[in-house]
Amino acid sequence: MDALNEIDKILNALGYVGGDPLKKEQIAGYVKEAEEFMRGAGVPAEQLTTQTAYSVKSVWADRRDKGAEETLIRSDSFIVHLIARMRYKRV
Repeated sequence: MDALNEIDKILNALGYVGGDPLKKEQIAGYVKEAEEFMRGAGVPAEQLTTQTAYSVKSVWADRRDKGAEETLIRSDSFIVHLIARMRYKRV
């Protein structure tokens, strides 16, 4: 999945239809944050294009967009479990 198409899919999933360029840029920034966090957490580069990584990026963008950053990274968060799975999964 190319990055631009991925951003559009995430925008649609979050309910932003119509192509607001500022919102698209904001969501793209959140997706980049998620990718950087996954890399920093030890997720192999080949895992960053998987469906699991897309899920992390979508949830990350949703939480950041809603201003709920404090729910992103907790020991019981969905994102933490998905990242742990990607770290140890071999492609």
